[in-house]
Amino acid sequence: MKNIAYSRVALKALSRMPLNTAKLIRSKIVQYAEYPTSQVRNVVKLQGLDIAFVLRTGV
Repeated sequence: MKNIAYSRVALKALSRMPLNTAKLIRSKIVQYAEYPTSQVRNVVKLQGLDIAFVLRTGV
């Protein structure tokens, strides 16, 4: 399992969005952390940053 680290900005954004949307995003992040191959087509590494990724959730 990969480690998950949220920035303060990300946590603030998650707390302000609708609950069902925030739950969906968090569940996709946890799913990727447990089984990286399950979300391989939905995760893109950001250019110029070593540990930042974009996860498409369909929201």
